[in-house]
Amino acid sequence: MTKKKENISLYVKQVMEQNGRKPIAQPFVKLGFSRNVVNHILSGESKTIKLDMLFELCRFLQCTPNDLLTLTDEGSKLLPPNHPLHALKKADNPRKPIDLVKALPHHKVAKANEFLQKLLHGDDSDLES
Repeated sequence: MTKKKENISLYVKQVMEQNGRKPIAQPFVKLGFSRNVVNHILSGESKTIKLDMLFELCRFLQCTPNDLLTLTDEGSKLLPPNHPLHALKKADNPRKPIDLVKALPHHKVAKANEFLQKLLHGDDSDLES
């Protein structure tokens, strides 16, 4: 029997790493998740997720469900090119924001700092829609 390929998968571990957090089970266990469920979520092996669990993950990670779900290559192939689900597609190896800042040449650090300060204080007018 062939294993069914997933069309959408969880992206929790990657979101945690991008935000500078270690993808460990302990914080989720404190939220009431079983260690087994957390291990499946962090390994990307989880095939289903309850909506209340998704809510708790989003609340803890301060993100939206769209941040935690990714469209797989298999799922992408099943959709027409203009389908809205393509917006869930994530980069395979996203760079952490801190790594991007570290890679900036010195003369651009001040501009990055100014931009980040604006974002921190709610001014996202420089962002493209």
